[in-house]
Amino acid sequence: MDTEQLLRNPEVYPSDTILTSVLGSSYSAYAAFSQKLPDISIETEWYYTITTAKRGSVRAFIKRKPYFGCQYGTGYSKYLCFLPKTRTGIQELQISDNIKARIAKEPARGKPIPLVLEVWSLATVDDVYALISYKRSIN
Repeated sequence: MDTEQLLRNPEVYPSDTILTSVLGSSYSAYAAFSQKLPDISIETEWYYTITTAKRGSVRAFIKRKPYFGCQYGTGYSKYLCFLPKTRTGIQELQISDNIKARIAKEPARGKPIPLVLEVWSLATVDDVYALISYKRSIN
């Protein structure tokens, strides 16, 4: 069976073997990011949701409050995070200028800023971790 299809089966927990075969060379980025989460008191759990993609995802929690989500695809992991609507301090973070520009382009609408980041390599792990740490520091 195609390993990515296993992520669409609610009865299959995504083992490291399955994730390694789906993520390929980006598995090391996923693993590095996952290992950093306990440092900022974030716990994760696998769940299956009926979305348009009909695939399992990872939810990250702090004291059972949803914090960000993650989905996996062939060669990457995708993180969805809602950043504070104030944007104070984001431009000072040590993240890529591309991400800063994406955040700055989001219209001010008085709601948290949705940000989706695809992690393909270790280079992008630091950006995602910096944003999650920033959000954690102001909550």
